[in-house]
Amino acid sequence: KQEGIQIGKREEAANLLLRLVRRKFTPIAPELLTTIANLSLEQLESLGEALLDFNHIDDLYQYLAQLTP
Repeated sequence: KQEGIQIGKREEAANLLLRLVRRKFTPIAPELLTTIANLSLEQLESLGEALLDFNHIDDLYQYLAQLTP
């Protein structure tokens, strides 16, 4: 049951971040949306905070490049 709750939280966070990214930076490449949707809950929370400081889509790409090996 706890695992289901965690999955739900991650999906909810991913959906929120995807909406925010789409609103801030349009158009968005589909592969970028996929990358965000596959982040962990902790990464999504961190991205949510960092997104407030981004001024350009390149900021988002740089941030995501730091998260993925």
